[in-house]
Amino acid sequence: MTQHVRIVDSTKFHHAKRQWRIEVGKYTLLRLTYGQTGGALKTATAGDGWGRPVFPNPGRLIEAMAVSVESLAGPQVDLWLDEDAKGRQFLEFTAKASVNDFFEGAALIAAEMAAILSRPARLSSSSGRLTCVNGALVAAA
Repeated sequence: MTQHVRIVDSTKFHHAKRQWRIEVGKYTLLRLTYGQTGGALKTATAGDGWGRPVFPNPGRLIEAMAVSVESLAGPQVDLWLDEDAKGRQFLEFTAKASVNDFFEGAALIAAEMAAILSRPARLSSSSGRLTCVNGALVAAA
C-alpha cells in the first residue's frame, strides 16, 4: 500500500527562498531547497514548528534515503553525510535540474523511503561521502 506524499512549502531555512518539506504518512522525511539552476534534497532533522514531525530515528531515515536513491537513480548519485549546526546528521544530494524534476524525484524517493523504513539501520556514526552497494549503505573514506 503506497502512502500519499505531500510536498509542502516551508520556511525552515533562512538562507533558502524556495524550500519545501516532504511528508509521507504521519512524518516529515525530507527537505528540498532550490536555487536558480538546481537544488538539494536532504533528510529532515527538525520540524518547522507546524506540520508533521520529523521521523524519530535519524539513522533509519538516512539509510532509507540512501537505499531509495540507489534503487531509483543508481549508484552514480553522490550522497553526502553531514551535520547541521546542532550536530544532527543528515544525508544530502545536489543536482542541476528543474524544480519540477526535483518535485517528481523527491516524491518517488519519499514513497520508496516510506516503504523501507522498517528495515534496521546499518549506519554507524560517521561522516563523509556515502554510497550504496547492492542495497547496503557503505561509508567511503
